[in-house]
Amino acid sequence: MKVIVKEFRDSESLFLLPLGDLHWDAAGTDREMIAKKVKEIKEMGYRTGLIGDVFNKLFFEWLVKNTDMDLNEALETLVKVFEPIRSQIDFVCVGNHDMGIEKKTGFSIVEAFATRLNVPVVRGIGILHYRVGKYRNTGKRSNSYIFAVTHGWGGGRKKGSKANKSVEFGDLIEGVDGSIIGHVHDPMS
Repeated sequence: MKVIVKEFRDSESLFLLPLGDLHWDAAGTDREMIAKKVKEIKEMGYRTGLIGDVFNKLFFEWLVKNTDMDLNEALETLVKVFEPIRSQIDFVCVGNHDMGIEKKTGFSIVEAFATRLNVPVVRGIGILHYRVGKYRNTGKRSNSYIFAVTHGWGGGRKKGSKANKSVEFGDLIEGVDGSIIGHVHDPMS
């Protein structure tokens, strides 16, 4: 299990805006909206993590028709999009679509993407530990926040079943303050 620790000694607050299920190379992906979110993260000083399905499965026949760029172009363009906030990206999860590419080709496009941006990769389940604020030598303790992160699994067509997946995941790991899960294609908090 990957454990990522981030310290923010000079901050009293921290804002996290995770992004997931980008399916960057799929036809119909709202790349403009993704670019707007990246701009928002940059301007507001948010932290972010990419919670899987960063790319799509280009090699399956039924998806080839629904794509408008190859893997090379997808990798290059997405690196350019996220380059301005590389220092604000705390992790990238491997999603089921990303893993599908890897299984069929032997190439981990998410590893390549993360390496280019110098960002840690989470396979399966990871722990994200934020330490925010002053430390003991100043007379104050830092605040500690621990999140379990994963791309997610399984189906669920209704919002209730998708919310249940998130709750189930949060219950898997004792002692976390929250969970961050993708795969459901619906924003929830």
